[in-house]
Amino acid sequence: MFKEKYAWGILIIFALLLGGCAGSPQAAPNKPKSLKVMYYSEEYFNQQYGDVFRAKYPDIEIEVLDNSHIDYASEDDVDKAEIEFIKREQPDVLLLEAEQYERYIEEGLLMELDTFIHKDNYDLQSIYPAIIELLQEKGNGKIYGLSPRFYETAVFYNKTLFEKYGITPPQDKMTWAELIELAKRFPQYDSNGGKLYGFGLKDGLSFDILADRIALTQGLRVVNSKDMKVTINSDAWREVLQLALDACASKNVYIPPDERTGSTYRDYLMNDPFINGSMAMTVDNLLLLQDLENAQGRNRDYAAFSLGAAAGPVDSHARDLSNDIQLKEIWSIRNGSPNAETAWEFIKYVNSDDYARVKGKTMDGFILSRRGHYEDLGIDLNAFYSLRPNIANHSMEDNIPDKFYPSFEELMQRELQKVAENQVSLDEAIKQIRQRGNLYWMIF
Repeated sequence: MFKEKYAWGILIIFALLLGGCAGSPQAAPNKPKSLKVMYYSEEYFNQQYGDVFRAKYPDIEIEVLDNSHIDYASEDDVDKAEIEFIKREQPDVLLLEAEQYERYIEEGLLMELDTFIHKDNYDLQSIYPAIIELLQEKGNGKIYGLSPRFYETAVFYNKTLFEKYGITPPQDKMTWAELIELAKRFPQYDSNGGKLYGFGLKDGLSFDILADRIALTQGLRVVNSKDMKVTINSDAWREVLQLALDACASKNVYIPPDERTGSTYRDYLMNDPFINGSMAMTVDNLLLLQDLENAQGRNRDYAAFSLGAAAGPVDSHARDLSNDIQLKEIWSIRNGSPNAETAWEFIKYVNSDDYARVKGKTMDGFILSRRGHYEDLGIDLNAFYSLRPNIANHSMEDNIPDKFYPSFEELMQRELQKVAENQVSLDEAIKQIRQRGNLYWMIF
């Protein structure tokens, strides 16, 4: 009898368990993962990141929040307009430039990534150390974002021309002054009577453009953000302007004509003196390699030449540092995102060796932060990885209205053009720029 009751009890309990399982809701299937990504163009996001990421993670849905639609016109404070957009749209992943990255860290808008990095033993070793250094410096020792690519230029030079004229080619870490002096060693005409130049820039050169480039390399600013005064009357600025003036007056530096002939891409390529082999040196980004390849493919008579690259130009006071390294694509997670783990999967992938291998098959103006993944480009890319960013000159410039710069640049261009045309002296132009520039604060 006892055994019978015991058996029935077991059956009842088993039945109840079965009934309970049958009556309880089934475990919900995994909820599709989704991300809101802040970027400036959905189409370009897909070209650069979205398509390759979806191929790797087809289960993650991505919504692109186009921040190019921010209404800056109705908001005098650009920073405030951007922050309001983030608070309203609640993106999980943000694309930032270096200044935004630093500012948003201070605002507490970004999640630090060190915990994710350590948890996954995420390899940072093949990332260009200068990039990690800059990100940590801006984050007070912590990492709040990762940058899969950065912008940097180098000195490209025509090895064939240097060998032909028996001139020592540029070395790593030369200054603008040294490069311009090197350019002056070339004759003004080749053996066939064709014009020859020692130096120039892809989009042409003028007094004010060259002065801006040299000043950027030396970390000079037109305004002291502490006392809000124009600093162009300093000795350092005067040296820069004089160097640019002398260089542009030299027949060895290419100054483009006011009107250029030809309107096709082929014309553009073959009218460029560096690409057509009549200029010895230029400063450019990696897109130059694409232009050279296209020139060779579009012109049967194109005479290819041996190409070299050197790190620089640099500031004479800090030859191991670069003020030209720019982080324009830093990926960060919004602090408080409910999808932080999924956001980290995205950031982890677009900063990985796998992603770099895919992007190393194409070229644009940026340099991959992870080294060793470019296909054979026929040139040593060490020039782009030889310098460290000058941390002191990568800080935010506070309190300077955005509207100030266009008007000030127009003022500089106008006054410096007068110097180039011998209408006024350099000292007179500097005086005018400083006085009128300081008056602009009353307007803005």
